[in-house]
Amino acid sequence: MSKPFRMLMIGDIHMGSWFSPIMPGMRMVQETGNEFILDISASLQEKLWTWWNRMIENVGKVDLTVVNGDAIDGMQYRDRGKYVWTTDWREQAKWCAELLSTIKSKRFYFTSGSGYHVGSNPQAEATVADIMRGMGYQTFHATDFFLKKHGRRIHFCHHINVSKSNWQTRTSMLARELTLALLNEKHFGEFDGVVRSHAHYHIKTEFANKFAMILPAWQARTPFVAKNSLGWVSDIGYVVCTITPNREFEFEREVWAIKEPIKEVDLDGKK
Repeated sequence: MSKPFRMLMIGDIHMGSWFSPIMPGMRMVQETGNEFILDISASLQEKLWTWWNRMIENVGKVDLTVVNGDAIDGMQYRDRGKYVWTTDWREQAKWCAELLSTIKSKRFYFTSGSGYHVGSNPQAEATVADIMRGMGYQTFHATDFFLKKHGRRIHFCHHINVSKSNWQTRTSMLARELTLALLNEKHFGEFDGVVRSHAHYHIKTEFANKFAMILPAWQARTPFVAKNSLGWVSDIGYVVCTITPNREFEFEREVWAIKEPIKEVDLDGKK
């Protein structure tokens, strides 16, 4: 008899960023042989690590974990590596695999992230998948893919347009994504939902019996985002999608908001 299929969906981990989860006891070895342990005593890191463990505890065992792009933060060449704890993307990929291995899942499927973060040849998510395969996990990587289970079909891809110049509400770009997918259904076949990331905020919309969703992220608001006004924040969290044997969708989610430490100059306050 078929059982419900539970799938954890996460994205935008950006391993390597000072604004993303750092595991306690992470050891870095430089080419010179010097070794150092990353400090996670900062309040942001404590929050992210606490929430990551809460996710693992609340979700429990799942049949599959989808990592929907931007698994690492990359070299950050535009900022000359200012906001990463290492510019070595291979180290970032290694520790991303270690972080993901704390999830109670035997299968990990990856989509490709943004070229700026994860490169193209080699591609970082493919590297993380290779590392985890060597750790004994079943892994899969593609630029995008359809996942079919219990007669339901979901499309996963990292990117979605989030430009401020051509949207009215947060649902606008997501609704457009779903509309375009429906217009091209004759090319790609019938589907039931589309899942995206990249925007770092969580939202879901539906057309009749089809859904579209942007997953929350695991990277807090960065200086790059801060330069683009108060319009962009990060929802930290996850979504669990359950597909029942009778073809129904059930969603569990938890999203946390970080109070942004924006500097304030109080000209009326006391010194």
